[in-house]
Amino acid sequence: TTLGLLFQRTNLGLALKASSFAPEISSLAGVKVDLIRNIGWTISGSVAALAGLLQTANGSGSISPEALEFAVLLVSGFIAAVIGGLESLIGAVLGGLFLGTAVSFALMYIDGGLFFIAPLFILIIVLILRPRGLFASISGRHA
Repeated sequence: TTLGLLFQRTNLGLALKASSFAPEISSLAGVKVDLIRNIGWTISGSVAALAGLLQTANGSGSISPEALEFAVLLVSGFIAAVIGGLESLIGAVLGGLFLGTAVSFALMYIDGGLFFIAPLFILIIVLILRPRGLFASISGRHA
């Protein structure tokens, strides 16, 4: 939610979106595109580092990126972002909720062994039906 507010309510968020969408036009409007891109990478690296610190899935309380749960978390997060639409932060969150609900449904009513296969199957179906994601905007960039 903090990142959502950053992107929706601040000038920095507007500059980040503008710099990624149309860097040439943003530069002409006075946005320092290189600085904004560096800030964007800093924010993403900080959030990734925080997520890594908060991930203690191996049960002993120690941080272990080698844990199987960490890999499942990364793959599931990527699949959720693609399902929701890579352009939309809210879409990625809704994609995560959709993926979690669909996988839970598959595990409960179809087969418990589908834990690793179900997210990939859902991703393939979504990409066939809506290649830009379920919650992506209709209009896109024009070259």
